[in-house]
Amino acid sequence: MVYAPPPDYPLNARSRHITGAGGFQLRIRVSTGRVIDVEMLKSTGHSILDATTMKALALWRFKPGALPPLSVESPQRADPHAAEDCLIQVPINFRLRKP
Repeated sequence: MVYAPPPDYPLNARSRHITGAGGFQLRIRVSTGRVIDVEMLKSTGHSILDATTMKALALWRFKPGALPPLSVESPQRADPHAAEDCLIQVPINFRLRKP
């Protein structure tokens, strides 16, 4: 991983004690290490947390050529970009710290 900024916990969500946990999937172009798509697998339960997460995950960068393409990880998978892309699942948890 070259760059992975964590999602910001929006102030208006924290002040309203909004918490949640979700799951997201990144499609990374192996040759560049860039995230080319972010898919929500499971919502955090709040659109504001989902949006800030998707925005942050789209900025993640990986070392070019370091990740295995889908064609290596899942040879039976029918994906038109299996030789070029890698899929990674990322769990996200927004929780308030106790003082």
